[in-house]
Amino acid sequence: MINRQAFIKQDEITHYLRDVRKIDVMTPLREKELAKKILNPSTSEIEIRKIEKELVEGNLRFVISVAKNYQGQGIDLADLIAEGNYGLLKAIKSFDWKKGYRFISYAVWWVKQSILQCLNENARTIRLPVNIVQELQKQKKKIGKEITELDSKLAQLPTTINYDKPINEEGDTLIQILQDGDALMPDHLFDDECNIKTELNKIMSCLDAREKEIIERYYGLGYTPHTLQEIGDIFRLTKERVRQIKEKSLRKLRNDSYSLLDYLTN
Repeated sequence: MINRQAFIKQDEITHYLRDVRKIDVMTPLREKELAKKILNPSTSEIEIRKIEKELVEGNLRFVISVAKNYQGQGIDLADLIAEGNYGLLKAIKSFDWKKGYRFISYAVWWVKQSILQCLNENARTIRLPVNIVQELQKQKKKIGKEITELDSKLAQLPTTINYDKPINEEGDTLIQILQDGDALMPDHLFDDECNIKTELNKIMSCLDAREKEIIERYYGLGYTPHTLQEIGDIFRLTKERVRQIKEKSLRKLRNDSYSLLDYLTN
C-alpha cells in the first residue's frame, strides 16, 4: 500500500524544481530497456524497486508540467505537484508492463485524477464528482483558447487611420467630418497657457523666494515634481519643515487666487 505523503514543502519548492531539472528525462529507449529487465523472471524484487524508482523520477518533470495547468484554483503549486507525484506512484503499482505501451501514457490519467481530487476536496466549498471537475476544467481551457484566438484577431486589426483618405465618392475625408468648427484652434490654447502663466506669476509674488521655489518644485511648475523629502534635501530642511512651509504658502495663495479663478471660469 502506498503511503500518501506530500514530500514537497512550500518553502522547498524552488529547490525541488532545481533538483528535478538535474534528473534525466525518461526516454522511450531507456523505458524499453527497463521493461525487458522487469519482465525477466530472474529480476529480483530489489531490482524491480530500483527500476520503478528510476521510472518515476524520469517522469517527475511531466508531473510538474501537468500541475502548472491547475494553478490559480486555490491550491499551491507545491501541493499540486505532490498530489501529481502521488498519482504517479499509484500508476507504477498498477502498470502492466506486458502490454507494451509507454508508462507515461498510462500514468497521465492517474496524475490528473489525483490533482483534480485534491482540488475538489480542498479548494471548493462544495465537493463535486471528479467527472464534473474534469468537464469544468475542459470548458475552462476551451474558453481560454477562444479568448486567445480573439486577442490574436484583434491584434491583426489596423492600429492607425489615415484621416485624409476619402471615405465616399464625393471625396470627403474623415478629418472634414470630425472637425469641430466651434473648438479653439491650437494657437488660442497657447495664448491661454501664456495668460495663465502670467496670472500665476502674479499670484505667487506674495511668496518669498524659498516659499515660491518649494511650491514650484512640489507641484512641478517649471520643474519635475519633487517629494517633500527631496525638497528638504535641497534646502537642508526636514521633511516636516518643508510640509509646514508648503501649507503656509498655500494659505497665502488661497487669499490671492480669486483673479486666476475668475480668469479660468470666463
